[in-house]
Amino acid sequence: MLAFVVYSVGAYLACEAVLKLVSSGRAVDALVLIDPAFQSGQVPEDLAERVMASSVMDNIPDDLDAPRFRGALINLFPSYAPRFTATSSIDLSADTLAYKDTQRMTVPSLLIISTEPHPVFSPVSGGPTAEVEWKARLPQAAVVHVKSTHLSIPYTAETGWSILQFLSSVSGVAFPLSNLLAGCAKFEEIDRVMASARRTFRQTWAEKHAGTDFRRAPLPTQDHAKMDKQGACQFKCNSTGAIARLVQMGAINMEALGYEDIAIFRYADRIKLFMIARTDLRLAVADAQRFLIYSLEEGA
Repeated sequence: MLAFVVYSVGAYLACEAVLKLVSSGRAVDALVLIDPAFQSGQVPEDLAERVMASSVMDNIPDDLDAPRFRGALINLFPSYAPRFTATSSIDLSADTLAYKDTQRMTVPSLLIISTEPHPVFSPVSGGPTAEVEWKARLPQAAVVHVKSTHLSIPYTAETGWSILQFLSSVSGVAFPLSNLLAGCAKFEEIDRVMASARRTFRQTWAEKHAGTDFRRAPLPTQDHAKMDKQGACQFKCNSTGAIARLVQMGAINMEALGYEDIAIFRYADRIKLFMIARTDLRLAVADAQRFLIYSLEEGA
């Protein structure tokens, strides 16, 4: 038996895999989507940072300074660096999956949907919006509602039991009670281990950053367009260094674009540009923001 059991944005990857397997003649017996992500929401630019922040913060500020938070998190927990890269890659794959493709799928499917809102995830994953969108994608899917948030649904016992019952009905195999109890015990053990890991992450973060304000600094009141010539010259010099650093990071290809001046910033990743201003150019937060504004407007 071949079954896919996936969570959140993994729904897109699973459907891509199912479509490719079926088109190549390999049967897929079941598909379980746990609180899948959806495309109809407004995805904030700092979604990756907000998702990661939920693992170490209780209250994430609306005006989160995403580049500064990302740098602090990776500095404390280096394993988060590839997670940011993976999040961006999966976001791109989500855009390639069309309704018509999934509607061709006849694989027995189950949607497990959370019922409680979550401040970070509800705008993009799970809940009623996910149910509406994915029922349109997979009309044959059965739906189960689990009292939980998007973040807690993978560790909720009802989720595990729903999956077992669905797989048993699809396969026609009755799972022995001893196996069910052993699986339940293992599930609860994993939940305890994950809860302990989450507490450790939060404690380590709190010890380092309990008093740190990760809100964006207010923009300086001085009109950057009225900077004196010396200040403008300094920004242009910094811009030259930033272009070289962007090319070195692989964030932008100057030769492919054919630009040799500050106009290249129109095509640059703003978060990387801000991080370069803070780390490579050693600018203070306010100066880095002025540098970002100046570079983007001069390149327009």
